[in-house]
Amino acid sequence: HRDPRGGAAIFIRNSSENIKLPTNATPTIALEGRAISIGCCIKGVKTTLTSIYLHADPEKRGRQIKALEDSKFLTRNSIIGGDFNCVENIKIDVQYPPGVNTTYPNAHAAPLRNLLASINQTDLYRLANGDQPGGYSRRANTIHTRIDRIYSQLYNSPWHCNTVKEDPTLFTGSAASDHLPVVATFDTPGARAGGSPLLMARSCFVRASCASASASIPEMIGHASRAGAKGKGREGKGRQC
Repeated sequence: HRDPRGGAAIFIRNSSENIKLPTNATPTIALEGRAISIGCCIKGVKTTLTSIYLHADPEKRGRQIKALEDSKFLTRNSIIGGDFNCVENIKIDVQYPPGVNTTYPNAHAAPLRNLLASINQTDLYRLANGDQPGGYSRRANTIHTRIDRIYSQLYNSPWHCNTVKEDPTLFTGSAASDHLPVVATFDTPGARAGGSPLLMARSCFVRASCASASASIPEMIGHASRAGAKGKGREGKGRQC
């Protein structure tokens, strides 16, 4: 990526039994390295895994969302994990400490939501957990927000999402972050009941131990910014297996 301070990455274990990459698979890079996707097969189903970091600066985030829309980078048959730096619904995705009267700005959340809906993508946390407040992945001293999310197909999906939740125990010590990892479990075609832990969306602030941390997870999709994950891909349309 062009900015050494931040970027996006996807980690897939070579020994994975669930996720298979085509020979000489090449990732597709967008947003100057802050979005990456790769075509794969999950239990024989062609899928695109995508990881995105949207900027904390509202103006830059708005330009990124417009670039994603114009480039058609996002596709319908995708599983998308990201730090979006805005929430779906400020009424249930934001928690304020007692006595705080300000409102979370949430700039450009609507265009992002419309873009994802236009390609049949839905917020899996809400699909699995309903509309109860919670799932806060970014827990600052002054505010808690659910800015790290996983999306996948709403209609005609090959997956059945069992659980989606933040997990504060996954990355600690040198791998700790100021965001909590969000973990989704899916039933895949022919999978036994209960699903398997296929995918994980991580926050954008992952330190240098992200590679070793991934060894304990069967498969994962995630971000790595401060770790400096430098994916060498191509700009343009993702490929399929």
